[in-house]
Amino acid sequence: MKLKDILNEIKISRNIEINIVDNNIMIKQGDKDFGKLLEINIAYVEGTDRLYRGYLHTENGQLNLNGGESGLFELYDAVGAGRGTEVEEFFKKYGVEITESEFDVS
Repeated sequence: MKLKDILNEIKISRNIEINIVDNNIMIKQGDKDFGKLLEINIAYVEGTDRLYRGYLHTENGQLNLNGGESGLFELYDAVGAGRGTEVEEFFKKYGVEITESEFDVS
């Protein structure tokens, strides 16, 4: 990998490191390399529109972002994805699917 290929190196909470390399978003946490980001799952509290947590699904496992909006928005801000409709378009460029689910907190 050439230095010019690394477009962005960012660390967010939970010691998650995000590297945008060519057309891939690569994820590490500490010494563990999770590989390419494949999906961001946005989980809502069951039966509400309240955001529970974002989950990053990678080639080598899942990472949990900080709870509520803070973790998800921290990720969006770190990579410059914006908010709202532009988020899905931003991640689509890197082959990352955005999905939604509900989480039972009872």
